[in-house]
Amino acid sequence: MAAVGHDSLDSRALRNVLSENELLAGFYQQAPQAPQYWYAVDYQGVTVGVLLMAPIRT
Repeated sequence: MAAVGHDSLDSRALRNVLSENELLAGFYQQAPQAPQYWYAVDYQGVTVGVLLMAPIRT
């Protein structure tokens, strides 16, 4: 998870304030089923990112 955020422009302010565990806890609090929706994104045999596609509760 730490490597994914390295040099990322996504949520820069949050990355500077919250730890990786705190960010993940926020995801899981909103969507406890979220772990089953994590996907590794591979390019040419190398993991280059992750994708979370948890459904939104309404």
